[in-house]
Parts: sequence; structure tokens; C-alpha cells
Amino acid sequence: MRAPDAHNHTAPQPPTVSIVMANYNGAAHLADAIRSAQSQSLRDLEIIVSDDASSDESIAIATELMAEDLRIRLVRSCHNGGPAAARNRAFALAQGEWIAVMDSDDLMHPDRLMTLVEMARRDKADMVADNVVEFDTSGSKTPHPLLSGRWAQEPFWVEICRYIQFNHLYGRGPALGYLKPLFRKTILTGPTAYYDETLRIAEDYNLVLRLLYAGRRMRVYPLPLYFYRKHSTSISHRLRSVETALAFEKLLNALKSRNWPAAIGIALTKPRAAALLRLPLGVRMRGLAPSRVRRITVPHPLVPITSRLSHENQRGTGRTTDPS
Repeated sequence: MRAPDAHNHTAPQPPTVSIVMANYNGAAHLADAIRSAQSQSLRDLEIIVSDDASSDESIAIATELMAEDLRIRLVRSCHNGGPAAARNRAFALAQGEWIAVMDSDDLMHPDRLMTLVEMARRDKADMVADNVVEFDTSGSKTPHPLLSGRWAQEPFWVEICRYIQFNHLYGRGPALGYLKPLFRKTILTGPTAYYDETLRIAEDYNLVLRLLYAGRRMRVYPLPLYFYRKHSTSISHRLRSVETALAFEKLLNALKSRNWPAAIGIALTKPRAAALLRLPLGVRMRGLAPSRVRRITVPHPLVPITSRLSHENQRGTGRTTDPS
């Protein structure tokens, strides 16, 4: 019998997108989130569920879905390290050309990944994001997007100075740190390869800020394709974030006025606020002039957008920058 030709056994090609899903006691919505990822029209993907020592039924749910779909992978931790640590474990395993960060209680439009990958390749972006639509689990409130008004009309490049300004507590613009970006895997190298695991809030903002500071290009397409689920757990997290932001503001004011006893007291009682001090270090960006961008149509969240993409491609790249 002839031996099989070794040259016929080629290594499997890496997926186009690795979906990284950190989870901690998210059993109530985990299955919905995973099935939303499974239902993407871009089929060439992997779904990495990084469980952060959950004590609920999360592991059983993920394991059951893994048996149905070989694209799902599960990585577990024996201790709770926070979302940054959970995402880092998944980042280390991700094989995709792009890495998409998704929370374990959120949903995605079926065409989301195909849309963003196609546009990112076309415009040569290193990071891309879409509009985040917040919806209430009970259905008692009308869903509303993060980006609205002029920010929802046209795609724009994200300049580092504007990214910092908008994420300030009193910033006059949409808080871009809440966006859920896709990262080109090749840009995640060196000091920008991972999340800062000492941060329990603002970890997404911190990573994107470091990447922008390293010269990476981020583009936002304000299509309503990512759906943020608002429920009791997310509300409590949001409140903790606001409390930390307020403490951070007080800490800055104390430092500026050289009120050292007050600054030390805040730092000791609110260590998360003190940790945020290092986020803007080294960033000295001013005077970057924005320019015009080409308008795109924002479809209804449940309307397929592949036909619109075809029309966009026929019209050309239309690379542009921030709206003025």
C-alpha cells in the first residue's frame, strides 16, 4: 500500500476573525451572546470564551455549545482576575487576522464582522468600530445608540487628542471608550499586545489609547451593529465606573492645587481612581485638524446591509477623517 503523501496534509488556515468573549457569572445571557457570534454571515471565525472563574452555569453552557460547533473554544481561570486578564488569556490563543472583543451579555448584527473587516481592509485601518446600541433587557425602554447626530452620519478617523477629550468626564462628544473595536492582530505587539490587568475599569480605553499613541489608525463606521445589553449587573458596573471617574476628577483637582493630604486620602480610599492617573502619560497631542468625511447610510439594525456594501465598493474607498 502506498504511503500517504505528506505534502497533501497542509496546516489549517487561521480564521479571519477571533471573537474574544470574557465571561464572569454571565450564564443568564451567555448562550445568546455565543449564538449571536455563531450566526455571523462571516463564517470563517473562532469564538474564544474566556471564563474568569465563574460560579454559575457558565461552563456547562459553553461546554454544551462547544459540542455543537468546533469553532468555539473555552479557556478557564481558577481565580477571578477581571475582564482585562480574561481577555488577555484569549488574546494569547487567538489565531485570527482580526480580533473582535465582545461582552458575554451582548449581541451582534449578523453582518457585523463581514462589514467591518471589509471596510477595514478597504481603508487600511488598524482598528475599526461601529455604533453601540444600548437596549434594555426588559424591553421597557427604546434602544438608543452611543453615536448620534453628526457622529452617526459619516465614518471618521479617530485622532488621539479627540479620543482623550471625548472620554474625559466632561468631554463634549460621544465616549468612544465604550466602543467595541476589532483589532488587526499584527498591531498587538510589544507593550501594546495586551490589556493592563491592573485595571478593572477603562481597560478598553487604555489599550486603544496606547495603540493610538503607537501610531495605529482607528476608523469608526457609525452603523448600528453592536448591541449592548443593559441589565442590573451592567448598571451596577456603570455606577462603579461613574464613582471612580468622579473620584479621579477630585484627585486631579487635589494634585493641581497641591493639596497633598487630600490627594493621598483619595488615592488610598479610591485606588482605582489613582490607577487611572497613568492613562494619559506621554500623550501631548494638540492642534490636529479634522477634515470632511463622506456620508454613508445608517440602516435599521435588523436590515441586511450586504447590498449597501456592494454599492459602497463600487463608489470607491472614500478615505476621510474626522467630521468637523
